[in-house]
Amino acid sequence: MVKNYLLIECLECGTVFRKQDIEESKETVLCECKNITIGPKEVENSIYPFYVGVTYSKARPRIYELKEVDK
Repeated sequence: MVKNYLLIECLECGTVFRKQDIEESKETVLCECKNITIGPKEVENSIYPFYVGVTYSKARPRIYELKEVDK
């Protein structure tokens, strides 16, 4: 089975977040250097109750997908 993870990495301090973890906790988080803020953003009149918002103050984060294969 293949699992896909969306990763958000701060290029300033190297902190890496999994989007799936943020969706489950529904809490706003900051990277170690406080460059990146990630958290749920509520949406009205949508089939989705919220989406994950990513903002930064200094350096744009690297956002990429990781595929993991179960053995």
